Amino acid sequence: MLFRRRNQLIGLDIGTHSVKVAEIVNSQKGYILKKMANAPFPAGLFKDGEPKDPGHVSMIIKDLFVRNKINIKNVAMSIGGYSAIVKPITINNAKADDPDLHKRVFEEAEHYIPFDISEVNIDFQVMGPSDQNPNQLSILLVAAKKNVIEKYVSIATDAGLNPVIMDIDAFAVQNIFELNEPDVSDAVLINVGANKISLNIIKEGHSVFMREVAMGASKITEEIMSMVPGISFEEAEDIKKGLSENDSITKIDIDQILASVSADWSNEIARAIDFFYSNYAAREQVPKIYICGGGSNISRFSEDLASHIGSKVELLEPLQVIHTDKVDISEEELEMISSEFCVALGLGLRKMDDK
Repeated sequence: MLFRRRNQLIGLDIGTHSVKVAEIVNSQKGYILKKMANAPFPAGLFKDGEPKDPGHVSMIIKDLFVRNKINIKNVAMSIGGYSAIVKPITINNAKADDPDLHKRVFEEAEHYIPFDISEVNIDFQVMGPSDQNPNQLSILLVAAKKNVIEKYVSIATDAGLNPVIMDIDAFAVQNIFELNEPDVSDAVLINVGANKISLNIIKEGHSVFMREVAMGASKITEEIMSMVPGISFEEAEDIKKGLSENDSITKIDIDQILASVSADWSNEIARAIDFFYSNYAAREQVPKIYICGGGSNISRFSEDLASHIGSKVELLEPLQVIHTDKVDISEEELEMISSEFCVALGLGLRKMDDK
C-alpha cells in the first residue's frame, strides 16, 4: 500500500547550475522511483550562490513539473552554503527531557552563530549524553538565515508549489546514504556541486562535523572557457562532459584542467578532515569516503582523494534499494546521472509529518 498522497513530498533540489526533482513512493515492495528530472539554469542566473532573478527560477521549476507531469505540489527543499550553520554543541547539566531545554539551546546558540540571532531560524536535535562528560548533553544545532529561507520558499510558491520541509543539503545526502548503506555507521560524505563542496562526517550514525568549501565543477567549465575565446558557458559544459569538441582545446588540455581541479578539491577536503581530527579529539580515522554530486564523476578525482586522505573512496550509489522500473529513464542513463540527484532523492524520502 502506498503512502497516502497527502503525506507524500516531491524532493526539490535548487542548485546554482540546475534544478532537480525526485518523486519516490513507498509500497509493499519497497521504495519506488516514479519521477526523476532536471532542468539547467542559464549561465549567470545565480551569483554568490543565490538567484539574481527568483522569478526566472520559478518559471523553470514550474515548467519542469508540467513537462514531467508531476501533479503533487507539496515539496521538501534544502539549502546549503554559508547561510546555514550545522554545529555540534554541548549543554551543561542538561537532560533530554528538561522542560527548559529549548530555551537553553537558544541561549547557547548565540555563542556559535556569526549572525544576529534575530536573523536566523534555529532548530536542534538531541544526540544524547556527551562521550566526554555524562553531565553534558550533546546537541546538533542547525541555524539558517531567515531571508534565504524566505527567498527559496517564495521561489517554490511562485512556481505553484507548497514548501513543507526546509532541510540542509548535507542532511538530504545523509538521508539517501543511510537508506542505501544501512550497515555503515562511520563515513565521510562529500557532495561536489557546481560551486561548492559539502563535507559531512558521520560517526556512529550521527553527523559530527560539517564543512563547505567554495569550489566546484563550474571551475572546470570556466577553465575551458578561458582557453577557448568566444565560447559560451553551455558549449564549455558540453566539452567538459565529452559531448562536443573544439579545435582550440585538446584532450591533453582538458586532462590537465581536470588534474589541476581534482588536486585542488582533494587538498581542500584533506585540510577540512585534518581540522576535524585535530580539533574534535577523533579517536580513529573514518575508514571510508563516499562522493556524489555532479563533480564526483570527474576523471581521477576519487583516486586523487584516496591518495590525499588515505581512506577508501567510493561513489555513493543512491538507487541500490530503490526500484527504478517505473521511471522513464534507461538503466544506463540512471547509472550515469543518479549521483547528481542525491540531494533531490534524499529530500524525496521525506514525509509530511517529518520534523
